[in-house]
Amino acid sequence: MRLDFSSDYITDTALLDEQHRQVYATTSSAFGRRTEVLKFDFGTSSPSNLATMKFHDWSRDTITMDGQELDAKNYLTKPSWISSRRVLTATNDTMYAWESAGDTWTLSLLDGAEVGRSHSRSLGLTGPDKHPQYLEFSDDPRVLKNLDELIVTYVYLRIRQERKQRRRRHGAMARKSNSTPAAVNNLNVFQGGVPSSGGLGTMVGGVS
Repeated sequence: MRLDFSSDYITDTALLDEQHRQVYATTSSAFGRRTEVLKFDFGTSSPSNLATMKFHDWSRDTITMDGQELDAKNYLTKPSWISSRRVLTATNDTMYAWESAGDTWTLSLLDGAEVGRSHSRSLGLTGPDKHPQYLEFSDDPRVLKNLDELIVTYVYLRIRQERKQRRRRHGAMARKSNSTPAAVNNLNVFQGGVPSSGGLGTMVGGVS
C-alpha cells in the first residue's frame, strides 16, 4: 500500500491512496504545539479525529487516541539511550519498531521483517522517477489492521525529528552569533586596535 503526501509539511498535509483519494490528513496549531491526525472513511462527508498530539518542551508529549491519553515516551519506547529505534505495541498486541536513518524511516516487525518505509520527495533530476514523499506499507493483514496506529506514530516521530533538527540549527546559529563579537574584537586588534607604539598595530593600520 502506498500513501502520497500532498505537501512537504508533515504538520499540515493530506495522505492520498493510489486512487488519489484522501485517506488521512494532519492539521496543526499556529505554534506547532498541537497536531491532529484526521481519518477520511470512504462514503462519509467529513473526517473523524484519529489522534491528537500535544508537544511540550519541559514535560512529556502526549498522544490521545480513542479517548485515551498516552504518554508518548512510554508508548514509543527506546531499547537503549542511543538507539534510533522506537518500539510500539499495537492494540492487537503486534509489536513494531520504527527506525530512522537520516530522513528515512523504516518499519519492521520485531522478528526483523521490514513492513513499511518512508520515501523522500524526488524531483526526478537524474531520471524519470519524479514523485512526492510517500509511505509504503506491506499488504500483511496485521499491518493493514494497525494502519491507523502506524500512521499516527509515524507522524509523531517525524514531527519530533523536525523539532529536534530545528533546535540544533537554532543552537548552532546562537553559538555562531555569540562568537561573532570576539572575532570582531580580534580583527580590530589586528587592524590597529593596539596602542601605536611601533608594534603590529602600527604596521598594519595604526598609522594616524
